[in-house]
Amino acid sequence: MSALPAFRKKTDKASSRLTSSFRDRRWVWGGLLVSVAMMLLGNFLVVKASLNSFELAKSKVRTRIVMQGDIEASVVNVILRSEDDVGIVTNATAEDSGQVTTITDGSATKNPEVTTTTTYSTTQHEDLVTPTGTTQRSDGGAATVDTVVSSEANTKKSFSQATTIREKESKDVPTVEDADASIGRSEGEGADPLVDTEELHATPSPTITNTSSNMGTPTPSGVLQLHDECFALLDYGLVEVLRSSSSSFCSDGSNSSPYTFYHIPDAEFSATQLDNVVLDMRGAQVSRDINSVAQDGGEHDPRFRYKPNAVFCSCGDPQDASHGAPNIWMHLLAEAPTTTNFMCQTLTSEMTNNTLNLDRAVVLARKDDHNPFFQISGILNAWVMMKVLGWDSSSTQLVTLDRALPSPVDDLRHAMLGPDRPVIGGDELQKHVVHFNTALLTPYEARGPMMSHLNDDQPCYANEMMRDFPDEALRTMKVGAHKTDPKRCLVTVISRRPYGGRRIQRVWRNEDKILSQMRSDYKFAYRFGECEFQSLDFVNMTVHDQMQIMVDSDVVIGMHGAGMVNVMWTRPETLVVEIFPLRRWRWGYRNLCQYLGCSWREFRGGSDVFVQTTDPNDMDKRLWYDEWKRFFDPLFCDAIARLEQPFSSS
Repeated sequence: MSALPAFRKKTDKASSRLTSSFRDRRWVWGGLLVSVAMMLLGNFLVVKASLNSFELAKSKVRTRIVMQGDIEASVVNVILRSEDDVGIVTNATAEDSGQVTTITDGSATKNPEVTTTTTYSTTQHEDLVTPTGTTQRSDGGAATVDTVVSSEANTKKSFSQATTIREKESKDVPTVEDADASIGRSEGEGADPLVDTEELHATPSPTITNTSSNMGTPTPSGVLQLHDECFALLDYGLVEVLRSSSSSFCSDGSNSSPYTFYHIPDAEFSATQLDNVVLDMRGAQVSRDINSVAQDGGEHDPRFRYKPNAVFCSCGDPQDASHGAPNIWMHLLAEAPTTTNFMCQTLTSEMTNNTLNLDRAVVLARKDDHNPFFQISGILNAWVMMKVLGWDSSSTQLVTLDRALPSPVDDLRHAMLGPDRPVIGGDELQKHVVHFNTALLTPYEARGPMMSHLNDDQPCYANEMMRDFPDEALRTMKVGAHKTDPKRCLVTVISRRPYGGRRIQRVWRNEDKILSQMRSDYKFAYRFGECEFQSLDFVNMTVHDQMQIMVDSDVVIGMHGAGMVNVMWTRPETLVVEIFPLRRWRWGYRNLCQYLGCSWREFRGGSDVFVQTTDPNDMDKRLWYDEWKRFFDPLFCDAIARLEQPFSSS
């Protein structure tokens, strides 16, 4: 019995030691768990602070864009080198193009809004903002500059609102819609003496001083003045202004060659009507010829070079600058003299024999022959001048003073300016001496109503003349003004794709993918059937078919480019979405919608894809669907509601 208490005492000591051991272990595990929890909490706070800091940085950039209207440098410098590989370049320069740090998480490209490694540069530039790190890669591949802030800071909600950044970006920007067809030439070797430095800018409209960014609430007198100015430059008031601007020359004698010069200096808009003039372009050379569209670009100029002894007339006084003659051939002939203006040489009776006689010619010269925006502008200008002269197209014959490449717009030009007679082209002019009984030398394609306010806010809206022109064009091409099927829902993407071996700027890289996702998401959006989504390349389509597609479309989407001129044929209230590279500012199609009533919106989200240069006009585009849908969805729903409304009651 004495051994039992001793055993119990020993057992109690062992149990006490075991209990103490368990207690110690609980404290250890408890401490370890607390440490882990504190570590996780600390990491969470660090990540949150990092994200907050990133959002603050983005907010500051957005604020700088919206409030100051000035991006001082690169907004974002994320460069996408391939679909699954992202690189960061911090404060990169042209010499740093090879210094790229790779991010292993390729998912960052799928949602750039939460990519915490994105950085913002503050390098200052006076007028130009070049995306940091968008330098040409040595392997010639493409890179992407992410434009995180663009969709919120730069996307216009309504075309009647102003974006202050335009005023900064409008400086020193060419008037061309496509850099491949740049009109202007730099000074120095190879410069075009016909084109002065002012041609690098949009057509000036100095008489309209009120723009939507600074108009505020105009006074009644201010509204009246603006209305009068818009009527005078963009409406039928332009016809009267041109008539009142006329000056007559060489009008003495029954056998003379009288001509009338129409000129609006502020708009650089001029034209001439002349009689009894002989044109001899035999042996004339094309200014800058090409053999195929693959060579087309800014250096192509299909106009004829100035030929000193090409024009002949019968006038009492010499028709040159020293005798007060205007330079009526400027822009019609390339490399024409600008200081020794000439009209014509002395005409002899022998020269009127064995010539091609034209009774009423509309003479037009094309510069950017591949660009439908400029070509339709040239047609509009000629159409306006025919109104000034009271000419009907049934009495005229079109003469093209150039060797331009064929284009679908050729059919429209012929139909509008002289459909009942064959076109006399540059090839015929190089073979024959031509005698004009009377002729109209039309205004230059880069001047006129369509070139007004390309680089800033357009204060003018709907007007009769700008409605009548597309209406007459549709009638002339036998296209109705109404949809062929009123209940059909149609979304058309005007695609930009390489053609004929020619590289195209501003290609929408993932157009097919975004279009496929829209088809899926909006399959049942329309109550009266499935809405169709189509992507079309208009390059090889007839102008008739292009017009018909635009009339039938309820929504038109496209990258900024000359093909968007087809919005001119849309119905009022058609939704038009123009996709821009972040730093490309051009407002020609916004202006058309202001005149015609289509609902224009711009989208600058997604990522700019660097191809060959850092020129903002040369950037391709890749969109992120979530961002695109946030922008597009409410606009599309409104368009569907308008389409459904006439049929809802029935």
